[in-house]
Amino acid sequence: MIKTSWKKSLVVAGVLTALCASAAFAAEQPAQKPSMRERANAILHHDENGASSDRPYHMERGRHWGGPMHPGPQLTDEQVKEREARRAEWEKLPPEQRKKAYEEERAKWREERMKNMTPEEKERFEQREAKREEWRKMTPEQRQKAREEAR
Repeated sequence: MIKTSWKKSLVVAGVLTALCASAAFAAEQPAQKPSMRERANAILHHDENGASSDRPYHMERGRHWGGPMHPGPQLTDEQVKEREARRAEWEKLPPEQRKKAYEEERAKWREERMKNMTPEEKERFEQREAKREEWRKMTPEQRQKAREEAR
């Protein structure tokens, strides 16, 4: 008999607890959990002082590397205007001229880089460039065959 009353009292206590808990939680409105995009934008659209930026993160001046560890160069207003003017000129060029200009800029960059290299670094760089050029000349079938042979 004692066991039965004890079981009944546990059941009654459980029911009362459930009723009280449901009433307590029903009074609160469920909080809307922000989406991952909203949370990321909330983080990314604030500067160091916590102020919100009106521009999207990828358009903020000097933030093309995109993170607090690599904030990118901090450009002046004059540098930003120069960059925008270069971009506008670039957009006006036809694709053939764009490709030619790109190759010229790459050649200049390569020359500047080569000036600062040791003879060993130059040799490795030239070997990599030769392999890249060989790879560019291959057909997709030849590339696939080379990948399979490398495995």
